[in-house]
Amino acid sequence: MSLILAASRNIVVYDRAVRKGQWDYEIGLEMDRLEGQVLGLAGFGRIAQFVAKRAQGFGFEVIANDPFIKQEYADTLNVKMIEIDELLVESDIISCHIPALKDTVGYFNKEKFDKMAKCPIFVNTSRGKLVNENDLADALENKKIRAAALDVLVEEPPSMNNRLFTFDNVIITPHAGFFSKTALREVRSRSAMNVSNFFKKEYNKINFVNKAVI
Repeated sequence: MSLILAASRNIVVYDRAVRKGQWDYEIGLEMDRLEGQVLGLAGFGRIAQFVAKRAQGFGFEVIANDPFIKQEYADTLNVKMIEIDELLVESDIISCHIPALKDTVGYFNKEKFDKMAKCPIFVNTSRGKLVNENDLADALENKKIRAAALDVLVEEPPSMNNRLFTFDNVIITPHAGFFSKTALREVRSRSAMNVSNFFKKEYNKINFVNKAVI
């Protein structure tokens, strides 16, 4: 949500400009009010479902694509499940929450960027390998998307020669979406409990995260 709001409201562009002595609210992206915009969630697992709830608080209409989630369940979250091509056409903002599997590497590529009819903001907090970064840079250059906000990259830490660093309308953070003191305490506590449950042979209580990532 931080990246969605920062990109949507031009926060980073404004900050950079003010520090250079430029005081002008009309620079950067042409902004629309958040309420009424369509947020498309590519992947609708646990994190994306939390995003949906928070986004609705800002007045977003939320749509999602996930082959494993039925509409009956999505109805309880007031989210419409649609095919990926329809999501690419209808979304003002697209947020990637797809798991990193062998067949999802490079999932967001030129073909998908070309289908993004509303020149959306593209957000990725999942895994960098899901995005073809050269195709993303081309999409930014060709105005197929109006901005990108990325917490993950193919190469981490990235080479400073990465084309994405040349765009003012791209926000890049250091895979920090998970980070808080609270989260670190939870990870340590969960790890300790997993060890304890293993030796107690309570295998059903062991919690695994990101088993399928590459």
